[in-house]
Amino acid sequence: MKQLIALLWLAACCASASAAATEGGNNVSQHQGFVAIRVFANTPDTQPHSWTHLNVISGMDKEFKLELKVSHSRHTSKIFAGYLPEGNYRLQRIVGLQSTPEIGAGFDFAVRPGALTNLGTLIYQPIGEGKATFVIYDKQVDLARTLSKEFPALAKDLSDTAVIGWRKVATPGVGASGQAIPMSLQYGITGALIGGMVKKMAETEKRIAWEGAKDPALRVMLSKTSTYSLNAAQELPDGELLAGSNLGQLLLRSRSGEWRNIDLDDPREITALYARSRMHITVGGEEGMLKQSTDGGLTWVDLDIPIENGLIAHVAEVNGELFVMSIAQGKISLHSRMNTPGSRWGELANLQGMGILPHVNMPSRAAIHNGKYLLILPGKEIHSLDLATRTWTVSRVPQEIQEIGSNGESVYSTGFFQKPHLSHDEGASWSKLDYACGGFVSIVHDFAMLNKNEAWSLCHVGGAFVTSSRIRHSKDGGRTWTDLLAETPLKSTRMVVKKSVLLYIDRDVRIFSSADGGRTWMRDIRKLPDVAPASGDDTLNRQPK
Repeated sequence: MKQLIALLWLAACCASASAAATEGGNNVSQHQGFVAIRVFANTPDTQPHSWTHLNVISGMDKEFKLELKVSHSRHTSKIFAGYLPEGNYRLQRIVGLQSTPEIGAGFDFAVRPGALTNLGTLIYQPIGEGKATFVIYDKQVDLARTLSKEFPALAKDLSDTAVIGWRKVATPGVGASGQAIPMSLQYGITGALIGGMVKKMAETEKRIAWEGAKDPALRVMLSKTSTYSLNAAQELPDGELLAGSNLGQLLLRSRSGEWRNIDLDDPREITALYARSRMHITVGGEEGMLKQSTDGGLTWVDLDIPIENGLIAHVAEVNGELFVMSIAQGKISLHSRMNTPGSRWGELANLQGMGILPHVNMPSRAAIHNGKYLLILPGKEIHSLDLATRTWTVSRVPQEIQEIGSNGESVYSTGFFQKPHLSHDEGASWSKLDYACGGFVSIVHDFAMLNKNEAWSLCHVGGAFVTSSRIRHSKDGGRTWTDLLAETPLKSTRMVVKKSVLLYIDRDVRIFSSADGGRTWMRDIRKLPDVAPASGDDTLNRQPK
């Protein structure tokens, strides 16, 4: 077996100056192994974005750190990795600036010299009433490959080390089968009391669903049922709606308001999608996910990716040509190819830009508008590719412009917490839309335009006593505004505006919709996704009647 000498060069970026990095002395490669684990936080709260490292405890009750591996290729996933001396360990807690969730008992593993301990994937899952749990996602993922692509110095040695995983964690252990841990509610002292009352009904629903959930497949299914992101929503010709979500879920909404999970059996977040039809769907996501289905999501094939291990932030198809925008290593790249097997990618742009900020939903960085591909460098420039002549033009944009959308007639900016902007000349000049939310402490959280006249804004109002959002509507292109929904039950994280439906999702992942422009609202139904049982028993696949 090759020695892990090359790995030691990365000790500073993979593990802190803790005992793990110092105990081995000059012969450290003979006594250490490399440990990696991936964690998905299935919550719209911001606390997980402040996580910095993961603490583990040795059999001698000594504490070690696995540091967070920062990468532009990830949006919701977090990889903790580092070197540990040979021995037996258990996960203890994840440490962050805003929260420090205890992991609980049962997550035990071993480290062997010169070997990679691949702990796979955990899901951090709120379960209601201020508690959370950690769920084991049992499908193996090649974390060595992911780390090797992001940190080339690891590639040579990780490619040929022995790989080991959990030790006695699959069956016993309170933590592995459902430990409830405290979770911050992200409210002030007074706000927590009010917020607790407002959340009581939804939180009780969560608690009942998770109460007694010990079966590993059931726990994963419950997590998949409560995904929170609605990315790249696309309305199909028959009025159905597709949206990408976290934990590898493609959400399909019927016109009657029933949501069904199309499960890709891959926990990476779907951050981009394009549906040529209900049957032909292409999705992109974090860590280089690019998949395609030609049977409506029953089966998926992995497409070759233009940028290794990048975050796919936008997918579109024009006249049979597939466009993929990726973010990797601080650069924004655009590639295209014909959407047929065997076609090769061609690079159209490679721009020095910025990564994706930790928003609940994937920010919109590109749009197809009047025969042009518009690509935004947040707060800097808009790059416009004429799809007919293949020529680029570049225009400066105001600093407030972070995202971009198109209603077919004009281009608008949808930057979070910023006043919306509107452009009638494909981004060459912009006008600011005032009063979209009104009030000194009210901010625009989401914004959408259906055409040049009709616009909607999702507003958050600051204050410890405020636990809801409101939706406002304009009929004159943003010049005047009225309240469409004065108060949502809880603060909302996303608004989707399409021809046949207006909807929003709140912090407890409940989706509400209106088919009459916002005059009346109903709560949509989210059906349980199918689960592949470990045996021939299909009990978990049966839907409630």
